[in-house]
Amino acid sequence: MITIRTIAAYMAAGALLLSGARCTMNDNLAGGGTDVSNPVVVGKALTLSGDAASNTRVTLIPARYNALIDNPLPASMTDTTDASGAYVIAAPAAGIYNIEAVHMPTGYKFFVTNDTLRQKDTLFVPADTLRQPGYIKILFTDTAYATYGYVYIPGSTMSALIQSGYSLIDAVPAGVIPVINYANLVDAKKNHIVQAGITVAPGAGVTMADFYSWKYSRQLSLNTTASGAGVARNVYNFPVLIRLNSSFDFSQAKQHGEDIRFAKPDNSPLAFEIDKWDYANKQAAIWVKMDTVYGNSGSQRIVMRWGNQAAVDQSNSTAVFDTADGFKAVWHLTETSGSTAREATYDNYRGTYNGTLPRNASGAVGGCQSLDGNGDFIDMGSNALNPSLNNLSLSAWIKLGDSGKTTTIVAKSKGGDTPGVYGAYYGYILAIDWNSFPHFYLADGGASWGDPGSLDLMADMRLTDRSSWHHLFVVIDRSGNSNCKMYIDGVDRTPGALNGDILTVGPIANTLPLRIGIEADAGYPYKGSIDEIVMAYTVRSADWVKLCYMNQKPVDALVVFQ
Repeated sequence: MITIRTIAAYMAAGALLLSGARCTMNDNLAGGGTDVSNPVVVGKALTLSGDAASNTRVTLIPARYNALIDNPLPASMTDTTDASGAYVIAAPAAGIYNIEAVHMPTGYKFFVTNDTLRQKDTLFVPADTLRQPGYIKILFTDTAYATYGYVYIPGSTMSALIQSGYSLIDAVPAGVIPVINYANLVDAKKNHIVQAGITVAPGAGVTMADFYSWKYSRQLSLNTTASGAGVARNVYNFPVLIRLNSSFDFSQAKQHGEDIRFAKPDNSPLAFEIDKWDYANKQAAIWVKMDTVYGNSGSQRIVMRWGNQAAVDQSNSTAVFDTADGFKAVWHLTETSGSTAREATYDNYRGTYNGTLPRNASGAVGGCQSLDGNGDFIDMGSNALNPSLNNLSLSAWIKLGDSGKTTTIVAKSKGGDTPGVYGAYYGYILAIDWNSFPHFYLADGGASWGDPGSLDLMADMRLTDRSSWHHLFVVIDRSGNSNCKMYIDGVDRTPGALNGDILTVGPIANTLPLRIGIEADAGYPYKGSIDEIVMAYTVRSADWVKLCYMNQKPVDALVVFQ
């Protein structure tokens, strides 16, 4: 009987690779003419350092093999490498095979695909390097496919059942996996390809979604070149605003957008939040979290999908405005009824509408609140958002309904009306002064704004018109006054005047209520429209600020529908 090791002996003269170095391996060289009728595969496993990898289990697998339902492979199709890292396997017949290898001491792997074996031939496989494996996670939000289903990598031992809406294939060799298939144990008509050409990095994971049953898709590009948003550097963990209007066929989607999905071109899902979905008037505002928006690029793409009546809502505000990314509070202010102003982050600083609110109007982003300047405000309570010694970024979209008077946008302070008694009354205020200049006030001491223990940051631009939306963005960087910024419509408008010193300001904390549209003591009410109040305990860069404005302004300069 001819054994695998006997074959190796027959081939020793023509296959020095069994004991030689990597350079002796021939690239997919067929031939060699042994005396056996079945084809033979010969190869070598290497460690990351290029040394021979002994004790590596190597399995020859038919390219269409399904590990979950096909019969187990015979032991003759597996070999364990010797001290030189060599393996030799005789195939049962000619055909197309894959090679899956695992180093038993470390669990490191490699995967070689689509080797064609011909009868009586010997295939010399190039030496391959064992690497730390990763994983592939596939999300199934369509219940028609999440039940009695499983996924598998054809021609491998790798498969996984779908449980709790996802499948997880662990210990996947690093490299390009040609294809992942879905199969159903009950209804074979549901079988389909999930994804082709999946790249798995060593020690890393890939998460993707199965979009087989989504009928419609459209590519969107993000343009940060000079012809678009004009942002030169990368911006990370950024919520991109996607607006839909009558050019989108709302009748193809579910009534409340429950089937809307976003993903990268490789089907990696992107977290999103539906801020506004107005089926009747054909308008929507959706926030999509991008781990990276590439600077000076016009080639970045994402894919929007819709058209699946079985899909369930996956809008998730806390994933988009993640507190791990510095977000502390996000108020979209889109409510049309009720008394609660919802807040988008995990911290959930909900507000209570007062006066005649909510009075919904068309906003800069989606819906907004229109305040009458006579008792309208939103109260978040006394425990909300004391930044202590944290850095702070605060932004708001505003459209003024009055001028020539001091008016409050956001405040956690009573202001400085009584010098020597309350003074700055310790807290913070974003306001427009009587001469139409935006200010940000911050204090933990002093008799008036600008004293030691306080900071008065004033823009150098007046806001006087009542017809346009403006984006205010304040950045308080506790490293020094020169890093504290006031932006208007994406442009740095500091220093107009800067009174006080951030280095003298201690922890900001008080028991006053945080309010939108009025000070804590009901002073200086705001008249006009307010939209999208965002607070973060981090320093946002100038690129972040500009990208916010260019993406969120009424004529979006970032997102391009293909």
